[in-house]
Amino acid sequence: QTVAINDEEGWAELRIRAGAKAAWTPSMLVLDAALDAGGQHMLHTAGLTLPGHDAVVLIHAPSGTGKTTTSLALATQGFGLCSDDAMILDVASGKPLAWGLPRHVKIHQKTAEMIPLVAPCLGPSWDRNGEQAISLERLSEIVRIESPVARPAAALLHLARSADSETRLVPMARTDAMVALAMDNVRTGMTGLLPLQKRRLAMIGRLVSSVPTFTLEVGARPADAAALINATL
Repeated sequence: QTVAINDEEGWAELRIRAGAKAAWTPSMLVLDAALDAGGQHMLHTAGLTLPGHDAVVLIHAPSGTGKTTTSLALATQGFGLCSDDAMILDVASGKPLAWGLPRHVKIHQKTAEMIPLVAPCLGPSWDRNGEQAISLERLSEIVRIESPVARPAAALLHLARSADSETRLVPMARTDAMVALAMDNVRTGMTGLLPLQKRRLAMIGRLVSSVPTFTLEVGARPADAAALINATL
């Protein structure tokens, strides 16, 4: 598979060898370019609406830290799930707007053990990574799934695992939040940052300067984070 993207002329081409299965990464590169052309960017974050509000809390963490588990735990406590992994951001208007990229949620066996409420959505078989891909339609039977429309971003939370099993929400320096978000979302190459990546970095800078930033240390009971977030925001 090959991807060609022309920034100046505003076109992209994805070629897939006949008989080959389309991979996710090349498609994401094309989607990234299309979003960038409209002044928008996709971030590797989860997003949930606050109970009783339309504002979105963004939850960032590298893969494997627990975004999906934490997102589902919050969704069982009245938060609305926009996405557990990919959010689209638009900061052109000054106030950051965000909406979720609608796609299946991959639920790990450990997540299912920690959040028994998801059991009715699961089938009997797991893939080699111990996961099942569950549709948003299926999940909507047990939690609220938000439609992919632009909503104001209320806060940015950097997810971390608690050292003592207790869940905490503590302020995070904006510079630290920017570095953490950039390390997971801005790609560098042999020639430094490409124009699209520079624009994404600038967007991250505007995001962290516009919303409060926190570290969410999640312990043995991820659902405990709901009360902390509600009380703080």
